Amino acid sequence: MKKSSVIMTYDGSFEGFLSLIYESYTKKIVPEDIFPLEEKQQDIFATYEEVHTDEKKARRVWEGLYKKTAWGARSVYMVFLSEMKGVEMLLFRYVQKIFAFLEKFEYNFSDEDVLRVEKIRRRISREAHRMLMFVRFQKTADGMYYAAIEPRYNVLSLVLKHFANRYAKERWMLYDMKRKYGFYSDGKEIIRVTTGDDFAGNRTVWLPRKLLHEEEIMFRTMWKEYFQALSIEERKNPRLQMQLLPKRFWKYLPEKQDFDIGSSR
Repeated sequence: MKKSSVIMTYDGSFEGFLSLIYESYTKKIVPEDIFPLEEKQQDIFATYEEVHTDEKKARRVWEGLYKKTAWGARSVYMVFLSEMKGVEMLLFRYVQKIFAFLEKFEYNFSDEDVLRVEKIRRRISREAHRMLMFVRFQKTADGMYYAAIEPRYNVLSLVLKHFANRYAKERWMLYDMKRKYGFYSDGKEIIRVTTGDDFAGNRTVWLPRKLLHEEEIMFRTMWKEYFQALSIEERKNPRLQMQLLPKRFWKYLPEKQDFDIGSSR
């Protein structure tokens, strides 16, 4: 395929991106650029090709890629979750090379695209691991477990299985404050939920006292008192704390809050 002046657009979903790859191969188009439709730039001199998401086409591309290299397919998915500017063209070139060259090309780190994909994949993996470490579920008054996170990358789907197994028979919700969506389980099935700007969960990780179960209030209070009792004022080292635990994660720790953890603030 020869590179064209066509700019391809899609709906921003991973399935949409895979559908775009399918269409590019079918129509023999190597796009000049790729944008989510909402980021489409108006250029009177550009030729646009809008691709609609097709689950069958997306599945065909995914299965073909996974058959060629499970590691490469997984890397494509994880790097897509980075939401970085220009990631679509990077992954398009990466997939092209995976299909075009011999086995194990995904480990050819002398290739600039392969190396960049691997570096981004590691960032995503680290962010997902950090979310597993710092997510704090809160028991609500009606017995549901709720946790809100605000990850740098869109890693919610990468940590979902862990919590689905951990809370297999419970009602729970894991919510991404930054992207305004989450997953809810009633103990039987898991569904994706989206919210608007007015959703209270967009404003804070911690639920107000009036929404909490009595056990949650008790354990939060006890934990904070325990932490404060162990703290030695003379040995506090905020700089070292920030080196070991970046400050952006402090909001997930009840002991780091500067308000009464049982209050409605």
